[in-house]
Amino acid sequence: MEIEIIEDRENVLLGRRELKFRVSHSGPTPRREEVRERLIALFNSSRDVLIVESLKPVFGVEQAVGYAKIYESPERLREVERDYVILRNFPPASEEAKEAEEAE
Repeated sequence: MEIEIIEDRENVLLGRRELKFRVSHSGPTPRREEVRERLIALFNSSRDVLIVESLKPVFGVEQAVGYAKIYESPERLREVERDYVILRNFPPASEEAKEAEEAE
């Protein structure tokens, strides 16, 4: 999976960096979590400030285009982003996972 940045702009008013990107892949379209992890590594960002808003496959080729945002702080992210977008990027841990973490 390769990520190519199409547009990178700073949105000072909302305290974030906005990215439009293209993902080239083989096989099925990568999951949002996989793309998010790659973007975190690519921009040396923290996990709690990067949101992948959309990821749409391109018909006929093994590519997808997406839109991501990197906020200046987790607090700013929670102020600006809609709840359903936050849930897509930060899903609540399942009860079994919570119990396993507490046991350790």
